[in-house]
Amino acid sequence: MRKFIKTITAATIAMGLAAGPGLAKDYRYAAFVGTQHPSLSVALEPMFERIAKATDGKMNWTTFPLGQLLGARAILGGIEDGVADAGMVIPQWYPSDIPSAVIFANMAMYGTDPFAIAGAVNEAMLLNCPDCVKEYANAGARLFGAYSTTPFVLQCTTPVASLADLKGLRVKTTGIMGPRLGRLNAIPSNIPSPEMAEGLQRNQLDCVLASMDWYSSYGLQGIVTNVTEAPLGTVRAMSLMALSTETWNDLEADHKKLLLKEITYGVADMMIGQNALAEKSRENAEAAGVKFHQGDESLVAALAPSDADRELIADYAADIGVENYAEQIDAFNTALEKWQGIIARTGHDREAFAQALWDEVYSKLD
Repeated sequence: MRKFIKTITAATIAMGLAAGPGLAKDYRYAAFVGTQHPSLSVALEPMFERIAKATDGKMNWTTFPLGQLLGARAILGGIEDGVADAGMVIPQWYPSDIPSAVIFANMAMYGTDPFAIAGAVNEAMLLNCPDCVKEYANAGARLFGAYSTTPFVLQCTTPVASLADLKGLRVKTTGIMGPRLGRLNAIPSNIPSPEMAEGLQRNQLDCVLASMDWYSSYGLQGIVTNVTEAPLGTVRAMSLMALSTETWNDLEADHKKLLLKEITYGVADMMIGQNALAEKSRENAEAAGVKFHQGDESLVAALAPSDADRELIADYAADIGVENYAEQIDAFNTALEKWQGIIARTGHDREAFAQALWDEVYSKLD
């Protein structure tokens, strides 16, 4: 039984402890996902337990899942207003507040190893993107724990093994991945994620572009018959723990260092947890007879990063008012090359990955 973490409803928020220097305090974390999502079950709740134990109960975190404290698109504003001390922030939902972070989120085509991508996006955003830090600060928050999804795949009701197979298919997409596939003659759809299974069943969709763990978590079993694992990209730059600036400023110095150290393990655990869930979903799909395709040379070549992708990012940057998008792309790709080398040495080892995040990024923050 967990001693320090309580998952409770927003109605009990008034029970939080008032705090002064050296006194225990309850901090509130707002989540829009459920308690079984790896961000909570594998990454954050164990991290909060470790923090509470290390501080002798002076830092106690309470998680509010499934929007019980703040809805998914209200978390950043709720942090600024003091409703929550921290929460998970998806940049694409806040293009007017953190537009520079949105650009990083839309670099879906760069990189294939989500661990290297996660390391690179932490380094590029926190150390080499002053606008990212400033925009979060203007929203009353600090960016901690950027991460990447596992690789996206096409989960379809028809085989897709070549570029020609993609033509005319109706595909549920995310962010910049929509216009990317549209350029390759697919038909992007923004149907809400909870409606994907029904869309496939009713022949409103042919494919869903998503990480493999969605196969299980969104009820696609028995509907999806084919999966294409060509390099379709990942969604990245989500903040596992956007933290209130006011809360951060009130922390004791040793508690700040502890939080910075622990978030490196939070990111490592998130990446490992997602990867395990995706692998399990793949095993379940194979057992159910789903056929897997790697994509032929025509499809792989069409999905390789290109000048056309930079133009897509440029168009999106213009829409949301980001002028230095090219510098951001270069900063990320420079960091990505470095982190690909790091991951080549460390693999996906938890301790080694967390230590690399600390050495290369989080030890340099204050």
